[in-house]
Amino acid sequence: MRTVISGATGDIGFAIAEALAPEHELILLGYKNEAAMRRLRERTGTPAARCFMGDLADEAVVTRFAEACLSDGQPVGQFIHTVGAAHIGLVQDMTRSDWERVIGVNLTSAFLLTKAILPGMIAGKSGRMLFVSSIWAREGAGMEVAYSAAKGGLDSFARALAKEVAPSGIAVNAVDLGMVNTKMNAHLDAGEVAAVEAEIPVGRQCTPAECAAFIRTLLAAPAYMTGQRIGFDGGW
Repeated sequence: MRTVISGATGDIGFAIAEALAPEHELILLGYKNEAAMRRLRERTGTPAARCFMGDLADEAVVTRFAEACLSDGQPVGQFIHTVGAAHIGLVQDMTRSDWERVIGVNLTSAFLLTKAILPGMIAGKSGRMLFVSSIWAREGAGMEVAYSAAKGGLDSFARALAKEVAPSGIAVNAVDLGMVNTKMNAHLDAGEVAAVEAEIPVGRQCTPAECAAFIRTLLAAPAYMTGQRIGFDGGW
């Protein structure tokens, strides 16, 4: 099955690509980390022609992606959106460009890629779309207002889109992840990590491999499961 993974060079996207590679024809999207994309190609056996790098919040870039990777007429069976970027700081200290960048990376990219991928799914009357979101979408996080707003919007986007495309046999869901041991959390020191882990009922962070295993299971669910915001957060 042809599967598009955005944010594939990030820790979670990388793990998902590795988990799906044996059974899927992957199209991998990244931003700037070409070294990570090379490693991922080697690990998954993905041809260079099915790897694309660029700012997915830019409509012109997404148009080039569609021309490069989707113009052969073969439909995408699954789309997994893992792109994410945060901004740490007080909201009154954020600039408009800070705000627009966080909204663009997390939410606008989802809209643009969906527009590019959806027509083939509708024509084929089948497909799966899964948007990787965050616990902060429902809880909100001080010092991460823009990120919380963007992920909240992503959850609502997924739920509304699910209603729109259900008659075409397309299932759309969002996964709200808890704290995952990725580079996005590298700014936290050991004491801060321990404080957060103390709030998680299972007492630890999730690993990217665990996220990938869970997402692989979700993708195998019947299409009747759609429009859901699914928590994967250790009981947080």
